Amino acid sequence: MKIFAVVAMILMIVALAFTAEARAEFTGYEYVKQGEPERIASVTSFMESVKEKGVVIRESPEYYSKKLDDFYKDSPESMDKSYFVVLKTIMISEDDWN
Repeated sequence: MKIFAVVAMILMIVALAFTAEARAEFTGYEYVKQGEPERIASVTSFMESVKEKGVVIRESPEYYSKKLDDFYKDSPESMDKSYFVVLKTIMISEDDWN
């Protein structure tokens, strides 16, 4: 039984490492390559993950998807930055990260 717990823990750590690495590499370039439904889904996923940690966000995923579209259109030099950092920064600047 202890071996099962150790194996499960190792698998969880490996999965978390791959998830963190994938999130770190997701930039504006990847975001804008997606179609509108996928963009909204990626914003929804991010919002759900931070809400699980107790963050309150009032606006909709569609609202933030539009904000991201506008941001990347107006600031193409930011396309290589982490999508997650940009999205969080936009939410904070909208006073919507509580």
